[in-house]
Amino acid sequence: MSQVMELVVFQLKTGVNHATFLQANEQVNDWVKTQPGFVSRTLTHNEAVWYDVVFWQDETSAHSAAKQFMHDLCSSDFMAMIEPSSVEMSHSMVQTTCPAPNFNGCEFSTFRAKEGVSDEQLIAASLKMEQEFLKTESGFIHHTLLKGDHGAWADTVFTHSKSAAEQICQNFMSNPACLEYLQLIEDGSASLTFWSRAH
Repeated sequence: MSQVMELVVFQLKTGVNHATFLQANEQVNDWVKTQPGFVSRTLTHNEAVWYDVVFWQDETSAHSAAKQFMHDLCSSDFMAMIEPSSVEMSHSMVQTTCPAPNFNGCEFSTFRAKEGVSDEQLIAASLKMEQEFLKTESGFIHHTLLKGDHGAWADTVFTHSKSAAEQICQNFMSNPACLEYLQLIEDGSASLTFWSRAH
């Protein structure tokens, strides 16, 4: 059974101090460790936008924990600092992954495949790109391809630093395996951002 990635995107309320928010986040870390099916959790931010990424053993665990969170922590200091209207949550099935040491930066991109491109084609191209390009790049740690709902995909590259992720991106277009992967992506559908690890 495939693992599931839970992605929560949000912004903090005006005036909230990052250090205070991260202190409140420890309560969430303590809570999530007790939930059935929990694998790992990472909190990152890019200027005003925060990404809360949680991996679960399966879809049932992910959805059960989401419901339990609102029961246990809805009134927590952590939730009180978040702008409610900014919150967006999604769950995606993990397609490929590999063990990774600690990271401090990442590249996060979302996209749609071109019409007619099968999941198998995209995954094969992703693995080829990882083997022939990413694993040769300085600062690379880990690569994961995620499949969401309604044809959405997410490609995440974890690196030693945000600057390493940016440098890898600059080298992307010069590698044939990367260009093969890019040819399977729908024109204009890709959104690319770079992140520093917050906790």
